[in-house]
Amino acid sequence: MRNILIIVTALVGFLFSCDSNSESTKAILNKSLDSLSIPEISAEIRKTPKNAELFIRRAELYFYKMLLDSAINDAVISTRLDSLNPKYFIRLSELYLTNGKSEDSKLTLEKCNRINPNNEDVLVKLGTLYFYVKDYKKATEYLDMAAMVNPNCATMFFVRGMIHRDKKDNKAAILNFQKATENNSDYYEAYMMLGMLFSEMKDSIAIQYYKTASNLNPTDVQPHYNLGMYYQDNGKYDQALFEYQYILKNLDKSNSYAYFNQGYIHMIYGTDYATSIQYFDSAIAAKPDYVEAIYNKGYCYEKLKNFEKARNFYNQAKDLVTNYQLAVDGLNRIDKKK
Repeated sequence: MRNILIIVTALVGFLFSCDSNSESTKAILNKSLDSLSIPEISAEIRKTPKNAELFIRRAELYFYKMLLDSAINDAVISTRLDSLNPKYFIRLSELYLTNGKSEDSKLTLEKCNRINPNNEDVLVKLGTLYFYVKDYKKATEYLDMAAMVNPNCATMFFVRGMIHRDKKDNKAAILNFQKATENNSDYYEAYMMLGMLFSEMKDSIAIQYYKTASNLNPTDVQPHYNLGMYYQDNGKYDQALFEYQYILKNLDKSNSYAYFNQGYIHMIYGTDYATSIQYFDSAIAAKPDYVEAIYNKGYCYEKLKNFEKARNFYNQAKDLVTNYQLAVDGLNRIDKKK
């Protein structure tokens, strides 16, 4: 009887200990990465060394702190502690890929697929990985398997779209990106790809796709920049300038490309060289090695017949990029005007 009581007492103590650890573990897992320290989570791991979720959390913290090897090591441990959880394998594969180890990434996903067959996320990840290495046949095989598990998987359609875009089959690419948005109305990347494809076709439906993407991600510069480029390429210069100004006023006040494109519009389409110079100055201030802006500044001075300043900026462009052809041509033009 005494032995039984000892065992029961020990079990009760163990259960209370686990419950306490569970609460502290929960607190650790709920903390944001910027408020979590490595010693803090390591102490929790020492209390519960078989908790895979803690290891993957520490892996994320290591990754956040740019300690990629340590992140990979912890992610490996998490897959060993809980081999039935595909998300640990997926994250490990992503970390390997970030570290340039595509083969390890592939082997990790294939191992997960053997242990956890018919998981659509793993199958799509494998399809994506083979897409990256341009093995479209193998990529399509995995995407087909994912479609058998879930025929409405938006990511599966998106990756198919990327494959078709790579193969220059824009009609099929558009169809798949549209299916991705039909199955996930918040699929930002799919809307951006549709905007890009229709922009290349000079189809005004691109405007709506970019605006939808912007609504989904209001702080992202790219939809506004792409929309500005669409307007610019199609002769709608006022609308293009509006988009570039919106970027500078609301999203990124030091965006060198928004400054540059405004300067380019004023230079080429408005022949307002003095205004262009001001925009190119701002672009260079934001990006001192912006060779195109430096060259264009020289071109504006050439058009204003200030050949000394033009020569100076052409030479600066040549110093940045050896034998920069536009600058060489500019210097030759100036020499012929002597």
